[in-house]
Amino acid sequence: MKKYLLGLTALALAVGFSSFTYIKANATKQPTTTYWLYPTVDPQTQAGYATETNYSASTLAAFNACNGGTVTECVIAVNATTVVGGVTVPNLAGLTFDSNNFPNGGTHFVANATKR
Repeated sequence: MKKYLLGLTALALAVGFSSFTYIKANATKQPTTTYWLYPTVDPQTQAGYATETNYSASTLAAFNACNGGTVTECVIAVNATTVVGGVTVPNLAGLTFDSNNFPNGGTHFVANATKR
């Protein structure tokens, strides 16, 4: 029995140490969703919506509040940003529009908040 004690101890330690080891299989960073407010005083046109600098940073709370609000469209969510004139703005690459001229798709588009 004594000759197996060292082997059993090594096995117990190996199992114990491996239970605290975590290997992440896909260690790729997921894109972060950001929210952007479109001022409703500006013309709600495709050209207006397609201009990154017309948007200001917003929050998920504003996105949720926009759904069911009094305006037609107001907040979009994207998963990439860009810098224009030293200001961080939404990346609107490949932007597409719905029948109300509001963004509804594109390379980095995630969602839009609209009145229901």
